[in-house]
Amino acid sequence: MTDYRDEKFYCEDDDVLYFVFRKDEPWLGVTILSSKALKKRKGWEHLLLRKETALRLRDYISHPPYNEIGYFECNCTSEILRVVYEDNFFYVDIFDNHALKLKSGIKTSTSFNEKDAPELEKILNNMLNLFE
Repeated sequence: MTDYRDEKFYCEDDDVLYFVFRKDEPWLGVTILSSKALKKRKGWEHLLLRKETALRLRDYISHPPYNEIGYFECNCTSEILRVVYEDNFFYVDIFDNHALKLKSGIKTSTSFNEKDAPELEKILNNMLNLFE
């Protein structure tokens, strides 16, 4: 049995929001990947979100505050996840200069349609239930 659980949410342009929860760690890992990189990057995370931050992200996705940008800080405080809702789409960006140097399918932005948000909310709820 692995020491982590992962979930994949498919976005536009064949991108994936990849979530990882590791046993005995107090955060949820998040990465934006190309779907081709999933196998190679299995278990890898880019941002580490504390439970409170993951809850805020879920709430933002489930009830987007129109005309308000959501910022979600990584536990390490050096990366920021930005989520913008506009014209029935969510736009997701990770601000991290180091990510620009990474190859192999690591991405810093993606988007998905509002109609797909309930699926992402379900994934986030599943992952949040793993926190003690």
